[in-house]
Formats: sequence, structure tokens, C-alpha cells
Amino acid sequence: LADKWGLELTKLATFAGSALEGCKYSHPLFERVSPVVIGGDYITTESGTGLVHTAPGHGQEDYQ
Repeated sequence: LADKWGLELTKLATFAGSALEGCKYSHPLFERVSPVVIGGDYITTESGTGLVHTAPGHGQEDYQ
């Protein structure tokens, strides 16, 4: 993101993903809080950040 948007980003913390279990997060655009869900066979360590947002009603399976 830093290169794409020309921003300087600063790492604030590093911790194990298991530390997120039972946590909730605030949506960045809407006033709502959601639980962090741990697991899923589609989540891998090979690509991405490790944080996966699941949007029910907007996936390929929802249109079958």
C-alpha cells in the first residue's frame, strides 16, 4: 500500500494471530462492530496479510 498510494507506513505492533481470538473490530466506514472469526480452509499463510474479511451474500456460492 505504501508504494501504491505514496504513503509512509509505520508498524505499530507485532503479535500472534491467536491473540485476536475473541476480539472485535470497528468497521472503518460504518458505525458497527464485528467479531474476529478464527479459521477457514481458504485462509493461508502464502499470500496476503492473514486478515480475511468475509462478506456473506457477496461470494460466488451465493449466486449458484
